[in-house]
Amino acid sequence: MTKNKLRRSVSKWLTGILIGILSLFSYQSISYAHPLSAAYTSITITEQESTIRYSIDTLSIIEGIGGDKNKDDTLDESEIKDITHKLEEWIEHGLLLEADGQEQSLELDNITIERKNDTDVATLTFTLPGLKEGQSIEFFDGIYLEGDNSKYYTNFVSITYDNQSYESAL
Repeated sequence: MTKNKLRRSVSKWLTGILIGILSLFSYQSISYAHPLSAAYTSITITEQESTIRYSIDTLSIIEGIGGDKNKDDTLDESEIKDITHKLEEWIEHGLLLEADGQEQSLELDNITIERKNDTDVATLTFTLPGLKEGQSIEFFDGIYLEGDNSKYYTNFVSITYDNQSYESAL
């Protein structure tokens, strides 16, 4: 084998290896397409009734409890209907509102799905008894408390009471 043929052979072989390595790295970056789950919680408190609106992208729901039967990374209305009970339990188990140290019972009113910024978002609305002035309130979010997804989850919380708003990120 001449020197030129050997160089071309080695060059082709190295090019093949480099393409293989680059393919591997680009595949890995695709597999982490959902780096952050962000939820938005709005709590409105009155003395008659209080409302919690919890919104989360449907891909996070799929990662948390499944339900994507046709494997298209979205949840349509029929898939939401099929997992409504499981979704309600997941959220009720993960979210906790306490008033004066007593857990408040959440009652699901409805679930809606909207398209926001190229993402399907599920919003669950819960009602609970009203709270009186002077009660201490604590809100806990343990949706992704267990597992690897916990480090990639945040919840932006807004609380409105007596026309005053308070915001926080958990």
